[in-house]
Amino acid sequence: GQLTELMSNIGQTRTRYIRCIKPNTVKKPLVMQHWSAVEQLRCAGVVAAVTISRSAFPNRLEHEITLDRFAGLWHKALPEVVSSNH
Repeated sequence: GQLTELMSNIGQTRTRYIRCIKPNTVKKPLVMQHWSAVEQLRCAGVVAAVTISRSAFPNRLEHEITLDRFAGLWHKALPEVVSSNH
C-alpha cells in the first residue's frame, strides 16, 4: 500500500530527516484539517524554510529555458541528454 511505496521511495534517496504530518486529529482516512497540517509544518520550520528559499530564489525557470541557458554545461556533463533534446 501507501506505506510500502513510501518506504521504497525513502530507500532510494539519501534522506536524513523525515517529518510525518498528521492530516487530521480524528484519525480518520480522507479527512484533511488544513490548519493542523500547516501548524505542524510551521512548528517543524518548513514554512520558514520555504519562505527564505522563495525570497532568495523567487523565480523558477521552465525546463526548456533552463536547457537553453545552461546548454554549455549540459554538453560537458550529459552529452546524451543534449543530443536527444536539440
